[in-house]
Amino acid sequence: MKVTDQPIDVQLAQFRAAHPLAHCQHTEEIWRYRRVGRGKDAVLWLTGALGVAELAFQSLLAIGRQFTVIAPDYPSTPTLDAFCDGLIAILNQERIEKAHVVGGSLGGMIAQHLIRRYPDRVLSLVLSHTAAPESSRLLLGAVRVLVGTLPKWPESVVRKLFSRRLRVGFTAAGPFWLQYFDAAVAAQSCAELTSRVRLAAEFAAQRHYKPDDLRLWPGRVMVLDADDDPLMPNVNQVALRTLYPQAELHRFFQTGHSVAILDPESYASVIRQFISAAA
Repeated sequence: MKVTDQPIDVQLAQFRAAHPLAHCQHTEEIWRYRRVGRGKDAVLWLTGALGVAELAFQSLLAIGRQFTVIAPDYPSTPTLDAFCDGLIAILNQERIEKAHVVGGSLGGMIAQHLIRRYPDRVLSLVLSHTAAPESSRLLLGAVRVLVGTLPKWPESVVRKLFSRRLRVGFTAAGPFWLQYFDAAVAAQSCAELTSRVRLAAEFAAQRHYKPDDLRLWPGRVMVLDADDDPLMPNVNQVALRTLYPQAELHRFFQTGHSVAILDPESYASVIRQFISAAA
């Protein structure tokens, strides 16, 4: 029986067994990450706001057929600069000088900061189902209020708000992934969940990102989106494409915010082809 013919929970268990969590200490934080594949070129995979890299394990395996993929889980890092410094610490530990960076949703926001903080460590950039600061800024006032008040709220309320905002992105993925999402949210601390909101708020406040600020960086950019993404609607997509006029564009249809789960082979194929051409 092929792995792809097995139930999804069996596939996930096999993935965890074959790719155990590694650890990297940077400052006072312990980062956890998985290494998938043994390709010559490396891919740094930045997941969304749930902060759990294995969520896209099928896509990781598909990309790992050709590349070495480093996929971190997210600690409760307070700032974008500190977050990017932690990512570089992982690459240093793995002796990876440069990597292709794939960032989805919140991971795409972090990736945009990483390319500006460490442009010499990034070979190419894939921004998937994410936003630019300009479009994120529309919600900045509300997000700032949340950041200031969340630590004072009961953890059950924080989890409920976090889940209400993001769970819609998993609806099309089916019962297994909805249950996985609920369990993953329940397993995380209030500090971890709040840190994701804080990172998004800091990203939205960035005013120095410009369409020409990467002109000296020699890499290539790809933007991936969907025609029916409930978390990143048209205003976000237009702003992102405007910020990266040089980007190659690819649109998925009827996959919402969950193409990495709904159609991992197609998703990984688009990314592999782009990275291969950019390498």
